[in-house]
Amino acid sequence: MLRHLRTHNRTIMAVGGTLLLVSWALGGALSSLSSNAASRGAGWATVGASSKKLTADDLASIQEEMAVIEALGDPLLNQIGASDDPSHWYLLSREATDAGLVGGLGDGRLRAEEIAMAINVQNKTQGSTQPDIDGTFVVRAIMSKSRASERGILNTLSKVNGVHRLNELYSSMPRFSDSRLRVAASKALSSVACDVVALDARTLALPEIPEPSETELQAQLAKYGEKKPNEGEFGFGYRLPDRVKVEWIEIPIANVRAAIEGSNALDSITLKKRFAENPAKFGVTDASLDALALFPVYESTVRQRVLDELVAERMNEITKFASDQLALAQRGLPKDGGFFRLPEDWSTRKPNLQTLCDQIGEQFAIAAPFYGSTGGQWNSSADLKTLREIGTASTTKFGANALTFTQLIERTKELGQGSDTTPIQKDVVGPPLTATSKSVFFFRVTDVDPSRAPTSAAEAGDTLKRDVIAEDRYAALKQAEADLLNLARTEGIRALADRYGAKVEFAPRVAETNPQMLAYGIKMAASLPGVGANDAAVRTVIDLASKLPLDKPIADVPEADRTFLFPLDDKLIMVAVRITDVTPLTLEDFQMTISNPRAKDGLLDATFKTAVSELLSFESLKKRHNFHLIREKDEEEPKTEGDADKSAAPKA
Repeated sequence: MLRHLRTHNRTIMAVGGTLLLVSWALGGALSSLSSNAASRGAGWATVGASSKKLTADDLASIQEEMAVIEALGDPLLNQIGASDDPSHWYLLSREATDAGLVGGLGDGRLRAEEIAMAINVQNKTQGSTQPDIDGTFVVRAIMSKSRASERGILNTLSKVNGVHRLNELYSSMPRFSDSRLRVAASKALSSVACDVVALDARTLALPEIPEPSETELQAQLAKYGEKKPNEGEFGFGYRLPDRVKVEWIEIPIANVRAAIEGSNALDSITLKKRFAENPAKFGVTDASLDALALFPVYESTVRQRVLDELVAERMNEITKFASDQLALAQRGLPKDGGFFRLPEDWSTRKPNLQTLCDQIGEQFAIAAPFYGSTGGQWNSSADLKTLREIGTASTTKFGANALTFTQLIERTKELGQGSDTTPIQKDVVGPPLTATSKSVFFFRVTDVDPSRAPTSAAEAGDTLKRDVIAEDRYAALKQAEADLLNLARTEGIRALADRYGAKVEFAPRVAETNPQMLAYGIKMAASLPGVGANDAAVRTVIDLASKLPLDKPIADVPEADRTFLFPLDDKLIMVAVRITDVTPLTLEDFQMTISNPRAKDGLLDATFKTAVSELLSFESLKKRHNFHLIREKDEEEPKTEGDADKSAAPKA
């Protein structure tokens, strides 16, 4: 045996060593594969009468659907609380599937088309000039937000359709009477035509109100200084937004183009050479033709194409040169995450952008780039967005999705929004930005003022004083409410409008909802002239109109009896209306409305919706489907006596 081992020693060592190396190399991989397999097979929940086990793989699939749902923003799922809970969504879609209410990919496409139609109707209702969209546009928009595949989106949309059908099925249960629907439909779809005068205390010059005292201004500032605009009562709020001071340089593409056009880079010999190298590039489809003979015909095309290429190349060279010059000053600086730790003398060491403009001009023989700055003025991101070209310039340095100049400013570290993935910081030049004109910009934040309450009435600006005056003016209008109504009824609402410098506007259809939007289950009240979208104002007008006599035409009712005045305290507006017509809901319109399950669901009040929502709540679904999270089940499972004894026993 020993002789055999000595004879074959080298062979045994070679084979044995190889096996050891393979074992060592595969050990980690096999362990990883085993771990991943165990993780994927790990239990997440149990469901059904047989307590079927759901794994982490099942949860991962549901999470992909949740990304689509988050991008979709479906009102029904938001209402019942399933838009951000994977367990709730799983049970909802399971119940819809078990009921045979979920279709295939075609059903998902149908849902996408319905969403597109609803958006188009809403845009037209609001007077938008945006072109109509289709289901493909909707799917692509969801893909952009959710990163899901088209097939995954369509599958999820088909499940959403199924859940809507499930909701409609429960909504059509017989315990909800036809009379209830008639009342709801009559209230929502009856409409009123009227003349409107909005006495807005914020915009009127009358009644005259004395200038507020410093004490009043300080009191107003103390009350609403920490509130953002439109966040406080009456929309008051004076908190200052994040603000910055910025400087930048602009490398205009026009300067580069002019420099190349004035050089010998576009002489005939160069152009002929470029054309001969690749005639097909310039539109020559027949390779057998003599390229040089054809050159005169294509010369202008070649010149423009070559010029564009040379300009793009030169812009890239300039951008790289500028980036390299800026990087020189930062070389060797320590970093904390993605941000530089700037030395105390950085103010003297940091690159001078005006000097960089001169360097670029000299290096590339072009007119020097422009230097720009906000100077000593603080600017919010909204202010910066209006800057010429740079305001909308962007970069893809930090990912496939382009980030604009203002988005980068908002992520400045010193504003508290810093991120290692987009390391923008004060006194460090950001990445090059490209404008729509293809001009290139470099920018630097020179100072920051994070969002805060104003320290004085002067810093809050004129808005503070205007709001105090508006509140006092509204109080004066309310005090004179009886006189205002009397004026409107005796002399007409036009006389009221003339006295206060307001205007009379006609509202042809004031209703609690738009029938076109109701067809998609959405209640959206009409806007009231001078007031805007305000459900309370619309309901008040409809309620006032409902009190008018029904036995004669509205025109036969004395004008004074159909003229009303009511306050909108939250808007600081007194509203005068003169009813000119009332259009009740017809039987035909009612029957057409309730034939659409979504419209019927949209009509029913909160009590009904609460009942259906309870039926589709997570707790109700958990009980019906015997659903338990495994972690939750383990925590609830009582210990046996043996377990208790073991846990109580002292350790050896």
